[in-house]
Amino acid sequence: MQDETRDTTIEDKKDNTFREINVLSSKSWVYCAGDTKFGHPRVFLDLLKTGVAICPYCSCRYIVKK
Repeated sequence: MQDETRDTTIEDKKDNTFREINVLSSKSWVYCAGDTKFGHPRVFLDLLKTGVAICPYCSCRYIVKK
């Protein structure tokens, strides 16, 4: 499987407590790998329904860029 994180990460905002990452509008899903040393597994997140997905482990927010 291709590493989708490289294509999908456009911008990482550092002014929020939690990260907010804009993704390309052509993506239907992304994955959040987080920091594995703290027990964060790779989590696949669906962007089709609302265009927004929040990782249940690290609260990183992925938003489809329009």
